[in-house]
Amino acid sequence: MPSNFKEKNSIIAIGGSTTECYFISDDKVWTQVMQDSLIKYDPTIWINNAGLNGHSTFGHNVLLEDIVAPLKPKYVLFLIGINDVDRKDLGDFDKMAMQGTYVGNGWKEWLKTLSNNSELFNLFNNLIKAQNAKDK
Repeated sequence: MPSNFKEKNSIIAIGGSTTECYFISDDKVWTQVMQDSLIKYDPTIWINNAGLNGHSTFGHNVLLEDIVAPLKPKYVLFLIGINDVDRKDLGDFDKMAMQGTYVGNGWKEWLKTLSNNSELFNLFNNLIKAQNAKDK
């Protein structure tokens, strides 16, 4: 968050994998592209991406209450849909949210959790993502 967050016209996007854009470099995810486009009209705009792969509206609500609401952004943008289709129970990610942990059982979930909680690991992860994006 910027140091002058309260002065910003802040928007936080909440959604599933299409919001998160995990495999796209940070400067090319749709929330950054949107911020780059809108900042021309409003220099106080600041947009952040709180998308999490696999989240349904249940997980979105937990994320909103536990993390996003205390930040007090001016706006919250929800992208909901496919993870709620024909859902009769909680998905794995929603169960983790309900338990207060986003640590999954597989190695991909473990690496993602490590990336989200370690600045050093996140730096290396972003360098790898940037190199992969550059190579494509």
